[in-house]
Amino acid sequence: MRGLWLCLAVGAGIAAILMSHAHLARTLLALVALGALALAAWDVETALGFLLVYLPFRTLVEAVAPTPLKFAADVAVLVVVARAVLLHPQRIFPLDAIEWLGVAFAAVALAVTAHAHASLAGGIAELRDLLLFWLLYAGVRRLRLAGDGPGADFWARAVPLGLASIAFVGLQGMVGLVHGGAYRDLLLPGPWLHEPISAVNAHRPYGLVNNPNVYGELGFIALILTLDRLRAAEYRRSLPSLALAALFVAMIAVSGSRTTWIISLVGLVAYFATGRRAVERVAIAAAAAGLAVGVLAPPPAHHRIVSAASHATIRRSIKSGRLQTVRLAMELARRHPTGTGLATFGSGASRVFNHRHTPGAPRRFYADDEYAALLVETGLFGFGLFLATGLSVFARLARAPTPADGRLCAFVLFLAIAIVSGAANGWEQLNLTLYPWLALAVLAVPFGGRTPERPAALTA
Repeated sequence: MRGLWLCLAVGAGIAAILMSHAHLARTLLALVALGALALAAWDVETALGFLLVYLPFRTLVEAVAPTPLKFAADVAVLVVVARAVLLHPQRIFPLDAIEWLGVAFAAVALAVTAHAHASLAGGIAELRDLLLFWLLYAGVRRLRLAGDGPGADFWARAVPLGLASIAFVGLQGMVGLVHGGAYRDLLLPGPWLHEPISAVNAHRPYGLVNNPNVYGELGFIALILTLDRLRAAEYRRSLPSLALAALFVAMIAVSGSRTTWIISLVGLVAYFATGRRAVERVAIAAAAAGLAVGVLAPPPAHHRIVSAASHATIRRSIKSGRLQTVRLAMELARRHPTGTGLATFGSGASRVFNHRHTPGAPRRFYADDEYAALLVETGLFGFGLFLATGLSVFARLARAPTPADGRLCAFVLFLAIAIVSGAANGWEQLNLTLYPWLALAVLAVPFGGRTPERPAALTA
């Protein structure tokens, strides 16, 4: 039955997107799709599988879909949480440190927003982006402890679904690059076709995620998931997975994203250092070499690396770039130590909900730095709680009673998003943050009170 509901949800959603000139009909179809998705998502593995398949396409869907469909991920998460609360009320408490700190951060952030007379709608929207998959972690953790799915082998069965979706997005972006100057016309929705592209980004893949940095970061996440899968399978029957790994390395290389190159280096070093077999270390070294060639060989990419440390680039950054954002954030934090309220300084929500201009900040300012935005918006106390939530994740991974390989995957994914968020609004990117939070819930929480075993061998 869950398959029937899921098919109805997908069919109604596609119909709602295609009926672009019948506003009422497409809205009703979108509501039908969400209702069917809610019924399908009552089965936890179906809900999580949907998220893994859907999130790489989320940007595309939200660009062309009627408003209700923009909340498809929210529906899946809330149904999972509702199942945990309704079927296992005895598991609601106690909360772990990650959950307590997240609740405290949300409460302080909303209190600061109300006190500063900022937009509560904007504050709720920003908290949704920051904490949606934190909420998913809380729900899945309780279900795991109760032995109520996802099952002990869920990760092995579900990861290929996510990899397939990312691979499709990756291939579409590659085809777009080959297509040449008009590549943005290829499979892209109308709202994106006329967006201006700066000269420095002209040779970078936008693809279905409409952002070359996110394109590369998705490639990195997929590469880490593939390495985790190959390690679990002990490299048996691994040729298809190796081919996928090559695609994901290519996505990282052509993205032109310096932050992605940094987190890729960190991730590959972590897997190389913990490798137990020579063949594994050789494979990782080959991936690193291929990435280095892909990054250094093309002139545009080489120029981005060389120019990053140039004196002129640093001066521009101090005047109107990320260094200027940090300076401005520190200045505003001293002026407003209790915070200016969510959605007021450079966060994703602030561009939509910031009806009151923050003195000292440029209008319609976009921080491109999650930590700078949260420091200004939630004040010293709220920002400290947010950092403490992240540190509690790493503390949890350090003592989780699960196999080291699973913890390594979750650790690398969380570390990568933490690094990315210093140069982007990384924690607000739902199509990136699903993977570390889901890995934490599935790989670092025993199933039914038992320590799950990593499968000895997986099909490729």
